[in-house]
Amino acid sequence: MYIIWDSTLRNNCVLLARENYEQMTFTGSEVALHIGAFSIIVAVEPTDAVKKNHVVLSASLLPGGGIPDTFSYEVKLAGEDFHIGPVTGVLVSERRIAMHTKRGFESVWKEPVQSYMREGGLVFLFCENAIDFNNKTISGLYYDKREDVWKEAVFPIPSVVYRRTGAAKKTLRKLRKSFNVMIFNSKRMNKWKLYKKLVSAGYAHTPDTMFFSTQEKVTEMLNKYQSVYLKPINGNLGKGCFKLDKTSAGYVLSESKGIKHECEEIGEVLAIFNEKKMKRRYLIQQSVPLMYEGKPVDYRVIIQKGRNRNWTETGVVAKVGKRGVIVTNHVSLISSGTEVMKMSLNLSKKEAEALYSRMVERCIEACEAVEDKLGHLGDVGLDVIIDSERNIWILEMNALHNHLILAYQDHDPELQIKVLTKPLEYARSLSGF
Repeated sequence: MYIIWDSTLRNNCVLLARENYEQMTFTGSEVALHIGAFSIIVAVEPTDAVKKNHVVLSASLLPGGGIPDTFSYEVKLAGEDFHIGPVTGVLVSERRIAMHTKRGFESVWKEPVQSYMREGGLVFLFCENAIDFNNKTISGLYYDKREDVWKEAVFPIPSVVYRRTGAAKKTLRKLRKSFNVMIFNSKRMNKWKLYKKLVSAGYAHTPDTMFFSTQEKVTEMLNKYQSVYLKPINGNLGKGCFKLDKTSAGYVLSESKGIKHECEEIGEVLAIFNEKKMKRRYLIQQSVPLMYEGKPVDYRVIIQKGRNRNWTETGVVAKVGKRGVIVTNHVSLISSGTEVMKMSLNLSKKEAEALYSRMVERCIEACEAVEDKLGHLGDVGLDVIIDSERNIWILEMNALHNHLILAYQDHDPELQIKVLTKPLEYARSLSGF
């Protein structure tokens, strides 16, 4: 359905092409028109003045102006509610918005947005400070396929928001409470809170973890496991991670890039650590390593909801780190999950496929367990290790995982498109279309 904006039409009147009008069953003289979170009581009347699949709306109907009329929308009549849409907003950073305003910028959102629009509807990018609660509008960017550019416009508040960056709790709360906006991935996953939520939900496939508070806690974990990771509670991309090993000669503290500090006493090594960690809060996590030719191995598993609203796997990328480093963010090899399983664990193709399926099942179970505790989610990246005994361990879960990591681009460029497209399909489903 294409929109025609008419400056002479009154706000409480909608004209619908007669053929479309007669295909619907309007039971009363008025309906509630919904466009995103905006709604108004209107009378819908048939007209012969426009072609099939066209609807005429008042140019002054929406606060801030109309939504783009260069592509089509879906329409749905449900009882006395007449919906035109869907309208989805993707909350991104100011930096991301600025990048999209530069001519020639190749956005990773281009193909997913076009896929969404081909079915009908509007998806736009916006940042937190572009929300105008007083006027009930959001300034943002939409993709104009005809000119191959991202254009600035003022939109009504969307019915669904897909959060891809940080935002103030009060902002998200106001969108939900005042405008009934459905927001998914609205909460950050603090590593310590996440661990406690998983444990309280009875989820057993995560390494033993403690909050770093005293030297005694570190000693307790080292006596139990001989090797632990020290991780910032709110860190990502392996930044600020340390590995601490208890040896026959004392202790070895390894930094993420491979620098090592050897000390005889635990107090000495923790003094070095405390100096480097600055004021960040840390946790202590049982080390569950799998080394392949002296290099660490882990798996990034993307679990998302799509059109059917169920958790499913979108893709898995196996990362093999560089020799001598403690994290896989500094990669030496990127490959498919089953290929690395076969190499690192000496498995047959059939064994690797079975282990892969079991890993995905564990990740879906983790997403279900966390969502019950942390609220509405739709897109989660999990970091997984499989040890030499083929036990599966969930190391981390992130609702704001990096869609642009080199792993996706090098190993499977199409995976990046799938990872961005699937949550938009979920947003469409949430909108009721």
